[in-house]
Amino acid sequence: MTSCESDEKTMKKNIATSRIVGIDWGAEKVRSAVLNYKGKISVQGLYSINLAERDIKKFGSQDDSWTVAALAQMADRLDITDELVVLGLEVPQISCRHIKIPILPERELNGAIKWEVDKYYQEKAEYITYTYLVLGQIQEKKNKFYNVLLIVINNEIVDKYRSIFQAAGLNLAKIDLPSLALWNLYKEDNGKNIALVFMSSNVLHILIMQYNQIYFSRSLPVFDSHNIVEQLELTFQYLEHFLPVPPVQAVIISGTGNYSDLAVLIKEKINIEVKSAEAVLCEGEIVNHGYELAIGLALRSVPPNPAIKRLFCLLSKRFQKHTFCEERKKYV
Repeated sequence: MTSCESDEKTMKKNIATSRIVGIDWGAEKVRSAVLNYKGKISVQGLYSINLAERDIKKFGSQDDSWTVAALAQMADRLDITDELVVLGLEVPQISCRHIKIPILPERELNGAIKWEVDKYYQEKAEYITYTYLVLGQIQEKKNKFYNVLLIVINNEIVDKYRSIFQAAGLNLAKIDLPSLALWNLYKEDNGKNIALVFMSSNVLHILIMQYNQIYFSRSLPVFDSHNIVEQLELTFQYLEHFLPVPPVQAVIISGTGNYSDLAVLIKEKINIEVKSAEAVLCEGEIVNHGYELAIGLALRSVPPNPAIKRLFCLLSKRFQKHTFCEERKKYV
């Protein structure tokens, strides 16, 4: 059986169950969320694994036996051995870079992206897998460019997690960028361009977006409030000078961190509207606190129409064009 035939068979099984799993793999905890997308999308199960409980003396820092056992227990509790799993990994395990590409036909765009990869990762090209997202077009003077988000991951990391999930009896379908999982959960009703400042336990995500469009994504280690404001200012300066997207009109603060003074500092330093917000799944249903990334990862991969299996084929022809690592490309 070819890999694509295998993937289509798995997809048919997943359509029958109408469930998908998002896993947010942080430095301290692994959080899982099961979404049921038959009819109204709903959260069907949540689970977390505390990585701090791992006994390094017993298992060793490079031994994944404890992690595999913990994931297998999670799979049993949530009954998800047949479901597709979308895994979100934080920086620095995944890196991303915004690049500007002249407007080109798709067949030439793929070649231009490959050229950019070779330029930035020349000595590492054979050790990485990449994909990309075209986030729309931008205008610079009289010229138009594609705003492209290039996403890169080391092959060793893909192999590591593929091996762990297989050993735990889980069907790892894709590795995704957590920051991109957030935009589905935060909607600005009046259509403002916003900067979402989302703090997980160890990573700060800055997402510049509008209701129906992502313009810019950045993730970096969590700092204190003063440094977060500084990074936000640097982001705005970068956008102003190098990536001319619509100006940010408001900042939304959310996540798991406790930064009560952050809104005050942003208003003082940047003089912009600031408010806090909860992640919303659909129809006003508040997302479980701490599980925003896991739920968003699953939501981002819900098929637009489960009856059309090709829309979510894990090895589509289009996806093959966007990667060059034959063994690992189906996971990114």
